[in-house]
Amino acid sequence: MQIRLYLLAAFILVAGLGSAIAIYVNAAEPADSDSNMVYDYQHSKKFRHEMERMGGKLNMVLSETVQEFEELFQGRNLAYTVASSTIVISLGIFYAAGLAGKKIE
Repeated sequence: MQIRLYLLAAFILVAGLGSAIAIYVNAAEPADSDSNMVYDYQHSKKFRHEMERMGGKLNMVLSETVQEFEELFQGRNLAYTVASSTIVISLGIFYAAGLAGKKIE
């Protein structure tokens, strides 16, 4: 059982990091003209005022949180997200394999 868990963890680590590298290499940079215009508008005083007027401060906080969460799954940030989650999952399985090898007395 312990050896299978070690092999599973190693497979997940290699496959996940390989996928992260492939995503990083193939990730396209955002188009400058469109993304800058949207970014400038969303960070303008007028936009912030309208958002606060419609939904209050909570609306602004939730809007910013959703935008930051969405950025985790686009472009090169997706590669970092895949790599970090792969490392966490494989370390958890390595830890479980270590616990499976100990004798219970």
